[in-house]
Amino acid sequence: MSAFDPGLRTRRAFARAAPCYDDVSRVYDEIGHRLLAHLDPMSVEPARVLDVGCGTGTAAARLAARYRRCRVVGVDSAWPMLEVARAKTPRFFSRQRFVCGGAEGLPVADDAVDLVHANLLLPWCPDLERPLREFARVLAPGGLLLLSSLGPDTLVELRRLLDPDGGAEAGPGLLDMHVLGDALVSAGLLDAVMETERLTVQYGSAERLMDDLVRSGAWSARLRHVGPVRARESLSRLRRRYRLLRAAEPLDVTFEIIYAHAWTPPTSPGQRFVQGPLPLRRNPAPRGPG
Repeated sequence: MSAFDPGLRTRRAFARAAPCYDDVSRVYDEIGHRLLAHLDPMSVEPARVLDVGCGTGTAAARLAARYRRCRVVGVDSAWPMLEVARAKTPRFFSRQRFVCGGAEGLPVADDAVDLVHANLLLPWCPDLERPLREFARVLAPGGLLLLSSLGPDTLVELRRLLDPDGGAEAGPGLLDMHVLGDALVSAGLLDAVMETERLTVQYGSAERLMDDLVRSGAWSARLRHVGPVRARESLSRLRRRYRLLRAAEPLDVTFEIIYAHAWTPPTSPGQRFVQGPLPLRRNPAPRGPG
């Protein structure tokens, strides 16, 4: 496998970030809170939940607390992230389990879960259609997919710093809401509901923003779509521009958030969620860190 394979680059970036991820993931956590709030008006009681791209297990713990009788399985391709998640999970009688695997080939049997949760996973997936097809595959009839992603206005201030002449465009992974909606339908999901929100986060300085992006792994993972020379040039230009700013000057940064949920077709009216242990299958993705 090439050292610049998109999936490998992303997995390595987040593997390196695992030890300090919880210290620099405030935006991820805030969007995660807002995503779970979309479950409030839904009268669902899933027995088996899959948290894809679970990271250090924050959302998995929240899902287990929300649904007291459900089993929650967290899946992530970065093994060190799972080690952090397991360390935070009760050792005995826990309803949470963590498995190493990628969104393009989930280690879960067909029709196995009632709810698939994916907070900010899609921006790091090279292929949008493959993870959505996997979500539809593992969901039982009448199952629910709940996800968030990032729209094209995300970090627009950062792109202006990189290219003040206006030539910087949103790269792959920053999805238009309508593109995501069409992809959900193509994956065989029904009744897709889309919502966008703009979240403005104030950083104490541009250096603080840079620190959070690098330490969280997001900077390296986003650069998977460009060659290494272009990546180094962009990073150097960005740091030079940061030095032109006053150290204490606050910087407002935009995150365009897309929330979406959709359902798999029920086999009969009033289809109930499935019961019993979650059947796993062999995962084609590597089980250790890249």
